[in-house]
Amino acid sequence: MYKSLHIIFSEPKQANSWIQRDNQASLFAGRSALDFMLQGNMINLFEVRKYLDAWRG
Repeated sequence: MYKSLHIIFSEPKQANSWIQRDNQASLFAGRSALDFMLQGNMINLFEVRKYLDAWRG
């Protein structure tokens, strides 16, 4: 996830803070990716990874 975020965002601060910012994508429903991952199980980690892989193409 770290590598994907740094490929998506050119600014390191933006890449590093993305996981903590609220996100309106349907997967997160207004929560941060971190909240989403902490409220679930290993599947949630995998879902965030899939989301980032799809986003970066």
